[in-house]
Amino acid sequence: MGTKRWDGETVDSWVDEHGIGTVMLNRPEKLNAFNPKMTEEFRFHMERFRSDDAVKAVIIGGKGRAFCAGHDVGTGGGVTGLTADGKSSDPPQRQRLRESFDVVGERTNYILLFPKVTIAMVHGYCIGAGTGIAMACDLTVVADNAVISWEANRHGRATGSDLWVMLHLGPKKARELALTGGRIAGSEAEALGWASRSVPEEDLMAETMRLARQVVLQPRDGLALGKAVRQLEFERLGIANRAAFALENTLFTNIRFEDDEPSFFRDRQDFGPREAMHRLKQRYDDARNAQPADLDE
Repeated sequence: MGTKRWDGETVDSWVDEHGIGTVMLNRPEKLNAFNPKMTEEFRFHMERFRSDDAVKAVIIGGKGRAFCAGHDVGTGGGVTGLTADGKSSDPPQRQRLRESFDVVGERTNYILLFPKVTIAMVHGYCIGAGTGIAMACDLTVVADNAVISWEANRHGRATGSDLWVMLHLGPKKARELALTGGRIAGSEAEALGWASRSVPEEDLMAETMRLARQVVLQPRDGLALGKAVRQLEFERLGIANRAAFALENTLFTNIRFEDDEPSFFRDRQDFGPREAMHRLKQRYDDARNAQPADLDE
């Protein structure tokens, strides 16, 4: 079996003679942030590997300066009660539930329950949907200088008690990162258990491929049975419970930003996405750098 390659507008993929498939997010000008087109193409390439019995493992990476910077901040937010231009849309609960079940919940479980072994190859920025993909993969190899960030939580989703995140980071660190929108480096991610291993960025692709080459020495049936057992464990723990996730996500789409609370969506309407992100970041930076005297006032 020689190398086969498929190139798309926003996602490329190929499979080599060892049965290792690679899916590369290819929207580098947007730091590989997901938009509807990229979501569609990502699923298309993954489904190609799902149906190919010759493929035993799939590496997921990103081109350019980032693995994945989450979702395109210029277009998201419709289901949170705000349209793409930031205006209030107040969608009904049935719309929010449908979106949470059919789109968000399904996407969250897709990689987690994928029948082939999945390996995330993380460099640069890994934010929002990027962290979700990396955690859902069976194995995660990161560059030492990668930036794994929970900045997307600053848009209002102050989670951190999610069991899957806690199993990766421990309850206290998971909660801290969620509540502050904090970040960790790739080397720290390995030390905490979030990543399988951390290597210098120049060695990332070679190390990921070495790991994949060891994995595919296992028989196909053995890998498939291992994935099935892993799914049973997820179901026992409630990690793969799509209904619970969808209901939780729907509740978060109902959050209200008071007038004195920072809102990315409100600022995006008034100033555009880039300035809105800058304003939000500045507020958190100011709070982090506050001196004791400031806190006493």
